[in-house]
Amino acid sequence: EAPKRHKIAMASEDAGDAPPAEAPSQTTDDEATALAAYDLTHKVAPYLDVHLVFPLLEFLEENTAFEAASVQKARLELLAPTNMVDYAIEIHTALTGESEDSATTAEMAARRDAVFEAMEALETKTERARSVLEDKEKIAELQRDGNFTAAYLAEHLEITPAMLDDYYDNAKFLYECGDYESAHDMLDNYLQLVGKTPATTTTTTAAGAAPAAAAAAA
Repeated sequence: EAPKRHKIAMASEDAGDAPPAEAPSQTTDDEATALAAYDLTHKVAPYLDVHLVFPLLEFLEENTAFEAASVQKARLELLAPTNMVDYAIEIHTALTGESEDSATTAEMAARRDAVFEAMEALETKTERARSVLEDKEKIAELQRDGNFTAAYLAEHLEITPAMLDDYYDNAKFLYECGDYESAHDMLDNYLQLVGKTPATTTTTTAAGAAPAAAAAAA
């Protein structure tokens, strides 16, 4: 459930006789301290969706003098409102040294089980919609014929507006699980069909969580 880290490939295996790309220089201790002094994470993070703060914390951890444990603590706090419970358990046990049998870890594991149950329920509710919207050839056909609309799906494919709302909820749930690619594809389909997200949509910001990462520099 850990969010995916995007890295730039420095050289391709089939690069032929081309010389290997020069590896980037490592950040020195002095440079890391200077970067920490100008860090604005604690200022911008409260206004960002929590998932957008994870790459910022990764940068702090790898390029500044902030204590790794402090950054990990902030990451753990950010994970609290998400569905990435396995990732949270991994960080919690690393920070505290607690076993998986401890009370806190057991409580987190119970929440993880609840997340899986909720995921299965959403998959069941959206089975009909996903059978069509995960079929790329079917979508291409509908788009080609000008029939990729909510009205057409309801009339001819028995996919009602309520089913599309459930489909949106499933996409949002996967986003909170850190499955950003699947969530993106589903939301793209939903927006093409409906044109906007439901009025009840909420965004969880990182207010109060990320400042812990900027509290103590090594």
